[in-house]
Parts: sequence; C-alpha cells; structure tokens
Amino acid sequence: MKAGGDRQGQPLRMMPAGGARLALERMELTLADKRIALGLLRTGVSLLGLPVVVLTVIAACGAPLRADPLTIVLAGLLAACASVGAYMLGRAFDSLAALDQQLATLRRRPD
Repeated sequence: MKAGGDRQGQPLRMMPAGGARLALERMELTLADKRIALGLLRTGVSLLGLPVVVLTVIAACGAPLRADPLTIVLAGLLAACASVGAYMLGRAFDSLAALDQQLATLRRRPD
C-alpha cells in the first residue's frame, strides 16, 4: 500500500495498490460523472419550472394577455425554456441510469 494525499488538504491515508486502486479510481470518476448528471437534472428542473413561474406572475398581476408581438415572443421563449428543460431532464435520467449500471458493475467485479 502506498501513502496518498487528498487534493483538498486531507491527511495522508493508505491507498490500495494495483487493481484495487484502479477500481477505486474508476469508481471515483464514475461518481464525479454522476454529480455532473445530477447538476444537469437540477438545471433541467429549473428550466422546466421557469415558464410556470412567469405565467403565475402574469396571472397574479391581473393583466389580460393580448396577442401583441411581445406576448408572442414571450410565449416562444417560455416554450423554448420548457423544451430545453425537458431535453436536459431526459439526458440526465439516461446518464444516471447508465452510471448506476456502471457503478453496479464496478462493485460486483472481484479484484
């Protein structure tokens, strides 16, 4: 076993050598990718919820919606936000499923 330190200034700890170390590093990289996918999920939920918030504020103001150019542009932007958010959610769920499967494979692998 070799001594290894953490980049955040953590104390030195004993690291396994050989194949166990490689498996541990693969698992850490997979978990880092999973954090990225969870960030994508959080951003997708925010983008998907933005049109609901904007329409709620407009409805709370009591202003009637007219079919003027500003309303049409706003509706297009809100539809674009909702579609990008839905796309991001789909990508995040696909990535999370693949990464969970990869983690399960790494856990089962005997070293």
